[in-house]
Amino acid sequence: MRISKLTSRYVLLAAGAALALTLSACGSGSTGSTAGPAGGDGTITILYSRAVEQVGLWVAQDQGIFKKHGLNVKLSEVAGASQVAVGTSGGSAQVGFETGPDFLSAVDAGVKLVVASGLSVDTAENPRVALVAGKSSHISSPADVAGKRIAVPGVNTSAHLSTIRKLEQAGVDVSGIKWVTMPFQQEADALKANRVDAVVSVHPFTGLLQSQGNKAIIAQYAAPGEKQLVVFLSASAPWAAAHADEVKSVRTALDEATDFIAANPDQTRTIIEKYSGLPADVINKIPFPNLSTEVSSDQLDFFLDIMKKQNLIKSDVDVAALIAK
Repeated sequence: MRISKLTSRYVLLAAGAALALTLSACGSGSTGSTAGPAGGDGTITILYSRAVEQVGLWVAQDQGIFKKHGLNVKLSEVAGASQVAVGTSGGSAQVGFETGPDFLSAVDAGVKLVVASGLSVDTAENPRVALVAGKSSHISSPADVAGKRIAVPGVNTSAHLSTIRKLEQAGVDVSGIKWVTMPFQQEADALKANRVDAVVSVHPFTGLLQSQGNKAIIAQYAAPGEKQLVVFLSASAPWAAAHADEVKSVRTALDEATDFIAANPDQTRTIIEKYSGLPADVINKIPFPNLSTEVSSDQLDFFLDIMKKQNLIKSDVDVAALIAK
């Protein structure tokens, strides 16, 4: 059921994008919205959410770093990564944050996208995701979750598929696990009421769950030295091809934002508060993300392999061709 809905959503998206290109090409004096900047004034609209992993975007905008590199950027908030391909393929935005599964699903359905830049990665040294078991669940190791109820923010999302891979690596039979969809904000109450046995959590919620006596049975998803993609920036492939210099400048600006964050942690927390809406006392407890503008074929292959095993990808996807130069 989930697979068919996911595929249908992006098939319709691909058809809509193709129609938009056809209509724009037929318009008098039009150059096509997916190949040109928004509004024709050189503005680059970047879609973002309130997740802290995107702090590099916020700092680059707030500190005028994008402007310094000749970019007229407008940040536009969306609720989730699934909405980004709609905006970039339809021309209402040029760039937007993505997760591996949403990006690859859209590409598999025929949507013309490329990776424009990395944003953040998960590492063993600074883990961003954890599997947390309820204190009354009698779960003390990954092996104990077989047949249990695990909450995830969405089925076939990055958090869900990464958890499947991690559990399978630990020898767990995941076929009997009952995956329950719920927002991260509801996980603490769900564990307390025993509606689920464990949850996949991220900052700042992981610390809250552990402070309530719950236990992280998988505290890190990435192996030592590994860099798993958390979020990155994608763009319409036609737009990126026509604006290669702007894409490179976005990466350069984000690299400079990373340097700013390392040198100005207090000011960065103020910026996080502005864009995320989180209170200052919560932000002070969150370790900064692992920021990186680099994206490799291996990082995309990580999700591609999982999705193929779950029958979520039907076509042959050349991940190397999906990374803008």
